[in-house]
Amino acid sequence: MIRSAMSLGVIQIAGYVVPFATLAAAGRLAPPLALSGFLYVQSLAALLAIIVEYGFHLSAVRMAGEAITTGTERRTYSSIHAAKAVLLVIALAIAVSVAAFGTQITVTPDMLLGVCMAIFSYGARPLWYFQANETYWRLIKIEIAASVVALASVTVAAQHIPHPGALAIAWVIPRFIATMVLILGIHATHGFEWIPLRMVMTTLRESFPLFLHKASANAVHLGVPVVIAYMLTRPELLGFQRAERIFTAAQSVLLVVSQASYALIVKQNGDHSEARRTALRATFYQLGVSSLAAVLVALTAPWLVLLFWGGWHADTTQLLRLYAIGLPLLAINAALGLNYLLPRKRDVVVVGAAIAGAASTMALVHPLTSYWGPQGGIFSILLGEFIMFIVMLTALRASRHTRYPA
Repeated sequence: MIRSAMSLGVIQIAGYVVPFATLAAAGRLAPPLALSGFLYVQSLAALLAIIVEYGFHLSAVRMAGEAITTGTERRTYSSIHAAKAVLLVIALAIAVSVAAFGTQITVTPDMLLGVCMAIFSYGARPLWYFQANETYWRLIKIEIAASVVALASVTVAAQHIPHPGALAIAWVIPRFIATMVLILGIHATHGFEWIPLRMVMTTLRESFPLFLHKASANAVHLGVPVVIAYMLTRPELLGFQRAERIFTAAQSVLLVVSQASYALIVKQNGDHSEARRTALRATFYQLGVSSLAAVLVALTAPWLVLLFWGGWHADTTQLLRLYAIGLPLLAINAALGLNYLLPRKRDVVVVGAAIAGAASTMALVHPLTSYWGPQGGIFSILLGEFIMFIVMLTALRASRHTRYPA
C-alpha cells in the first residue's frame, strides 16, 4: 500500500502541485483580471470534467480488475473509453451553454477553447488503468513532462500575451497531449474494438451511482468557485480563487493514501481480516498527515500565499487559514467512503452522503456568501463536508458488523 501511495503521491504532485509553479508564474507576470479569468477557466473545466470522469476513478478500477482476471482487457478498456467519448460530447455542450451566461468574468472564444480542451484532459485522464495494474512509471514520466512544458508555455504567454484565453490554451495544450498519449498507449498495448451502443449504456449504468457520488462530492468544492463568480466582486473573487487553489493542492496530495488503499482493499476483499487491517492503517495515516498539514497550512499561510502568488495578500491568507480547518474533515470523509463503505459495496450510502452534503452546500452558499462574502463560501463547503461525515458515520455504525464481500 505504501508503495502505491507513494506512486500516486508523485502523480498528484506532478499533476496538481507542480502546476502551482505555473500559477505562481502567471500570478507574478499577468495582470490581476487576466489571472482571475484564467483561474475561472480552470474551475469551470474541473467542474465539467466530472461528467467525463463519471466516477470511473472508482468503478473502472473494479472493471479493470475483473478484466485482468478474465482476460477481457481489450473489450473492457474500449467500453470505458467509448462511454467517456459520449460523456465528453455532453460536457462540451454544457460548457458552451455556461459560457453564454454572464458572470463577473466574460468567457471569450479562446477561453472557451481552453475550457473544452481541459475538460478532456482531466476528465479522460486514465488514472484508473494504472491503479488497477499498479504500474505507475509511464504515467509519472508523462505527467512530469506535461507539467514542465505547461510551466514554460504559461510563463511565455504571461510575458507576451497576458490574456485569460492565451494563458488557458498555453496551460492546457501539454496536458491535452499527455492524456491523448496515455489513452493511445493503453490501446496500443491491449488493442481496441468498436463497442455496441448497448454495451456503452451498460457501462454508464453500472458507473452511474459512483458518478452521483463524484458529482455530489465535487460540487461541494468545485461548484462553489463557479457559483460565487456570479455573486462576488472581481477583487473578492480573486482572493477566494487564490486560497482555493492552495487548499485544493493540499487536499489532492492528502487523498492519495485513501486512493491507494481503496485499490488494495478491493483486491483483498476475500480476506476480511487483512482488508480491515489495511483500512485501519490507511485511516490512521490519512488522519495523522491531514491534521499535521492543517496546522502547517494555518501557521505558514502568509508564506504560502507569498510563495504561490508573489505577494502578502491579507484576504487570501485569512481565507486559506479558514480553509485549513477542513483538511482533517476531508480526510475522515475519504477514509469512511473509500476504506470502509465502498469496499463493502455500500455505494448507496456514500452516494447519499455526497448528495446530502452537496445539497446542503448549494442551499447555503448564496445566503452565507451574501452575508459573509468569500468566507461564507468556505463556511458552506465545510458545512457540506460535515453533513457527509454525519451520514457516513451513522451508516457505518449501523452496519459495523458487515464484512467485506468475498
